[in-house]
Amino acid sequence: LFVAEGTSAKKKAKIRHNAYLYQGFKQFVANVKVGTHCRFIFGHSLAESDDHILKRIGKGRLKKIYVGIYGDPLEVVNQTIIQRAQALAGLRPENWPLEVVFYDAATANVWG
Repeated sequence: LFVAEGTSAKKKAKIRHNAYLYQGFKQFVANVKVGTHCRFIFGHSLAESDDHILKRIGKGRLKKIYVGIYGDPLEVVNQTIIQRAQALAGLRPENWPLEVVFYDAATANVWG
């Protein structure tokens, strides 16, 4: 359930004009507003083109996000992911902190 191409603004516009995608987006937004949940992010670059989703996480009330890093954490691509994930925590007020935890995506047995 995603829009693969375009800027964040274009993706958001596409979502708003598709009932199925918009319903999924509304459900996601409602979920990140719940302060008792956490979120696992696997296989995602946290690119700017997905800011319409990422900012919702940053401004939500999730207590914790786990972000998968594949390979050497010092690689440029992983450093970018780390910086963008930490920036999400910076969107939070002090009374709703977001803890960001990084894990080795290669060790996640996601598909069974």
